[in-house]
Amino acid sequence: MEKAFAYICAAQDAAPRLLRRYCHKVYELGYVPICPRLSLPQYLSEDVPEEQRAMSQISQQLLRRCRMLVVCGGEITAAMACEIGTAEKLKLICTTLDGLAKIRENEHRTLAEQRRHRVRAATGLASIARGYPRAFWGRPQTPGIQI
Repeated sequence: MEKAFAYICAAQDAAPRLLRRYCHKVYELGYVPICPRLSLPQYLSEDVPEEQRAMSQISQQLLRRCRMLVVCGGEITAAMACEIGTAEKLKLICTTLDGLAKIRENEHRTLAEQRRHRVRAATGLASIARGYPRAFWGRPQTPGIQI
């Protein structure tokens, strides 16, 4: 099963250790973390204006390829607000780490309910095949006798 991309939206001055922790948490929740603030400074300098514009453009392109934006940290900076605004325009899911955990919990609950319904439906079909058409709904019936 393919995992969805989750864009990590964090303050520019966030420590790399903290960004790695955010990415790891998103990964544990079953998503692929995309964190430009962690990866782009490895080969682009924020001090060079041209490279700073390139970082911004690359970040926007990465955001467009993600299914959701995960806001990390206690405060929303101007750059983060811009990313959130872009995500809203693209109709992406915007959430926090706690919200992402709840989304994942709901997905697991929905899958469990779907599996339970498939088992019930199979039980009903099996009872029809054996000549007990109403056995699935809890009504006793013997084969060959019409009610």
